[in-house]
Amino acid sequence: AEIAYKVFNSASVRALELAEALAGTGDLHDLVEALRTARNVQVFGAGASAVVAFDMHQRLLRLGVPINFAEDHHNQIAFAALMQPGDIAIAISYSGRTKPTLQAVEVAHERGATIAAILGKNGSPLEKLADIAIVTPPGLSLFGTDAVMTRILEMMFNEVLFHCLALQNPTML
Repeated sequence: AEIAYKVFNSASVRALELAEALAGTGDLHDLVEALRTARNVQVFGAGASAVVAFDMHQRLLRLGVPINFAEDHHNQIAFAALMQPGDIAIAISYSGRTKPTLQAVEVAHERGATIAAILGKNGSPLEKLADIAIVTPPGLSLFGTDAVMTRILEMMFNEVLFHCLALQNPTML
């Protein structure tokens, strides 16, 4: 019971810290506006972050957002190579250092796409490439649970994006 309390308490505190951080910047507004007006959206993520990327893809696709996600690294690079100004690439990475994700983002950046990053740590190469960076707050870690907690926060952030877009345009539902 003590471990359950610590895990759930940590998740709750971090979720509230993320909400406060989002309220203190224009990053959420900028990302929602970029998604609302984008010609094309590509989501990049590898490994466990691919689960969050796929969840974002499914949620936003239901709203009619022109969004693509491929788990295969080669397909992510191919999608990135087709991007252009007016498009948005959203990279999801706990460390911000995952090579396949960074490669796709670098290609999208070279093609003129807006880059958004959903991250678990500050100061990464991915954060430096991003026009919009959402970094989940750090928390107390119980035997390596920080990456898992970050994914949970990122999934919750997907829900925030979904609702922000749906409330701006109820015809999307």
